[in-house]
Amino acid sequence: MSLEREAKLAVTAAFQLPPMGGLIDGAIAVTRPRLELQATYYDTAEFQLARWGVTLRHRTGEPGVAWTLKLPGAATGQALERQELGFAGDRMAIPREAADLVRAYVRGRALIPVARLHTSRNPIDIREPDGILLAEIVDDAVSVHVGRRVTRRFREIEIETKDDGRKGREVLRSAVDRVTAAGCKGEQPMPKLIRAIGVRASRP
Repeated sequence: MSLEREAKLAVTAAFQLPPMGGLIDGAIAVTRPRLELQATYYDTAEFQLARWGVTLRHRTGEPGVAWTLKLPGAATGQALERQELGFAGDRMAIPREAADLVRAYVRGRALIPVARLHTSRNPIDIREPDGILLAEIVDDAVSVHVGRRVTRRFREIEIETKDDGRKGREVLRSAVDRVTAAGCKGEQPMPKLIRAIGVRASRP
């Protein structure tokens, strides 16, 4: 389990990400190769998890375990803090441990696939001169699939701290300010599933 602290900002297709070097003194920006991510999100038919601020997904195309569970957290300005847990396993079976952890939210309702997202991700590492990772900035172009159809497309910038101290917070604040000044839409942080599904997944 780890604490995820990130900002999510909506941008248009024409948005140009500004240079991200020098967010704090000495910080450098290192561009990494593009990733193609395939994610399936699981919830009840009534979106009980999403409406409580919980997301459960299986995602491939990146290192690490495929299953991720994110528990409700607090939003401070444009930053969202959530507890994140990872589980191994294939897409056909939700890990028992993850299902146990969301039992209080679903109350016996079945967990089913509710959204399938393809993300073309362009990642940038923000590092100190000695290579220590401070934050990751990703430019995500997302398509929402239902069967063979693409039902929605959107783009967002995610800025996630990798340092729990003062430098991590300063990088996050500086990156949000720079991206917003370049024309990024300032808004309350929103998980990808909520943006993909819309009002059905955000009702009280």
